Amino acid sequence: KNITTDYLTVTKSAHFWELVVDTISSTKGAIIVSPANCIVEDVLNEDGQYTLYWRAEDVETGKAITNDFKVYDQIICQSFNAASDADFSSSNKYYWRLVTRVGRTYRADNLRGGECYWNYIQLSATDGDGTSIPEIGDNIAVLGNRTNEDRQNAIIISSTNSDYLDAEIQSPSIVQYKGIKSYDLKLYRYNVIAANGNTFIGNFRV
Repeated sequence: KNITTDYLTVTKSAHFWELVVDTISSTKGAIIVSPANCIVEDVLNEDGQYTLYWRAEDVETGKAITNDFKVYDQIICQSFNAASDADFSSSNKYYWRLVTRVGRTYRADNLRGGECYWNYIQLSATDGDGTSIPEIGDNIAVLGNRTNEDRQNAIIISSTNSDYLDAEIQSPSIVQYKGIKSYDLKLYRYNVIAANGNTFIGNFRV
């Protein structure tokens, strides 16, 4: 039996065998579907060689968080509408760098106190594109790998145009990229759905 109602008030308790909640979610800019991503929680700068850290366990549940990055990954960080200070001046960020080291370590948690395990990646000081500096709060993702073909693929879903990644693609767009192993993304376009034209490779049915 189905019951449809606008309002339901339970004053004591309710037991559900299954509860389904429908929600609408959104994101600004673009979504990159790739082998790994994380939000940076700490940064160490040693003469331009940055090490990015994030906790190796969930703060609330204590469950382990794996480090899904690999050496020779290319990690990307790009913000579309960031603003700084009270004047809201533009402070958009872009860097795309090579990962030279990956690991897990036990170190201090300066934000919460005490010590804990951290995942980390180290970035090359010379091999990269973009001049922005890695900072706490950066959302990074893999976008290519120099040697591992299984990590050279990505899908980018975008509602905005990019001045850095693939400037020729006009939004709204969904683009598959295959074989990414440098910082020139347009070389690796595979299938494209974009406002300025669609391109499909392979067999498909209409």
